Amino acid sequence: MEKTFLENYTCQMMTGIKSSMTIFSKDTQTHWAFIEPFLSIRNEREYELVVARPDELLDKIGDNEKHPLYSLLDVLSIVIEAYDEEHYPESSLFSKQKKMTLKKRDIP
Repeated sequence: MEKTFLENYTCQMMTGIKSSMTIFSKDTQTHWAFIEPFLSIRNEREYELVVARPDELLDKIGDNEKHPLYSLLDVLSIVIEAYDEEHYPESSLFSKQKKMTLKKRDIP
C-alpha cells in the first residue's frame, strides 16, 4: 500500500526530529507550519476539521499499532477532549464519565 503525502511527510519529520535531538532545529521549525493545524483548535471551523481527522487516519492505518502515525490518534483525542472540556463542558466525555462516577457513589 502506497503511503499518503501526510504519512511520508510525518515519517520524514519524525526522522529529522530524532536525528537532530533538539526541538529548535531548523527542520522542526520548517515542519511545524504543516503539523500545527493538527494540534491546535482556535475556533469552530478548526474544531470541525480536527474532529474529522481521527476517522480519516483510521481509514488509512486501520488498527495497526505499529504504524508510524498510530500515536497521532492519541494526540488528536487529547486535543479534541481539551477543546470539548473548555467549550462544551456539559457534553464532553470527561464530564459524562464524572457524572457516571458520581451516580455510582450515590447508589446505596
